[in-house]
Amino acid sequence: MGADTRYRDVQMHSGREKSMMLNKRFITTCAAVVFFLLKAPDLSAQSAGPTRSVNFGPNTRNFGIVGVTKDFLMNEHFSLYVTGGLTSPFIGGGAAYYMTSYHKSSFVFSSTIGAVGAQANAAYQWKAGKRGFVTTGVSYGYYGLQYEGFVPLLSYEIRF
Repeated sequence: MGADTRYRDVQMHSGREKSMMLNKRFITTCAAVVFFLLKAPDLSAQSAGPTRSVNFGPNTRNFGIVGVTKDFLMNEHFSLYVTGGLTSPFIGGGAAYYMTSYHKSSFVFSSTIGAVGAQANAAYQWKAGKRGFVTTGVSYGYYGLQYEGFVPLLSYEIRF
């Protein structure tokens, strides 16, 4: 058995392990999101405003070109959410803390984990009209299992 054969066996083995790890992560994330959605009515506070949103551009809850999010407000400052979009995380969930209020211009700190990525964010959201928000900030995370590092956030979000 030559050195090339042993190296190829090790290389194939590590590829299988990566695939299994990704599958386990995806299944665990999906199970957590389903469990959260089943328990959501018992967890969330009643909100006087909108808690669903569509974003265009990467924001503090969804690093996607276009994304959809459902927030479950615990109070004016803290929310848990499920999110999905065209890029990382394709489906996932997380938590966000709003310094002033979810419904007003505010600093936002959040963390999202999904099937193909995870991110931590720091940003500022400006209220833009009755239902709109413009968000700018910075995110650090694993995006699509291909890139790890900082990326800028800039998005427009409509809440309904």
